[in-house]
Amino acid sequence: MIDQLILKLAIWYSSPVFVSGLGYYINEKYGVSNLILAPIAALFMVYSFKMFLIVWQQIAEKKRQRTIEKYRTSNYKQLKKMFIANPQEAAFFIKVRDTNNMSGSHVQLN
Repeated sequence: MIDQLILKLAIWYSSPVFVSGLGYYINEKYGVSNLILAPIAALFMVYSFKMFLIVWQQIAEKKRQRTIEKYRTSNYKQLKKMFIANPQEAAFFIKVRDTNNMSGSHVQLN
């Protein structure tokens, strides 16, 4: 939730409309020259866009981790049910997974 908010703020702050409006406001209110404001505005836009990319990557990584955890949880439950129903079939399934070199073959069925 907070990541989404930061993402929206980063997009808004890095927009040229916002930066030029802010520059116009500072120029009118304080009389600062555009020659001074232009490099500051450019740096501000670059920094905001960099923040946007970082937050975007963090959100993507969280979604990826949730997907992996969801898969692991469902896979564990499936193996546990299979082991309770038919232990020999579950053992065969685990051996097949080991030979296929898939992750998660070390699941403990307690």
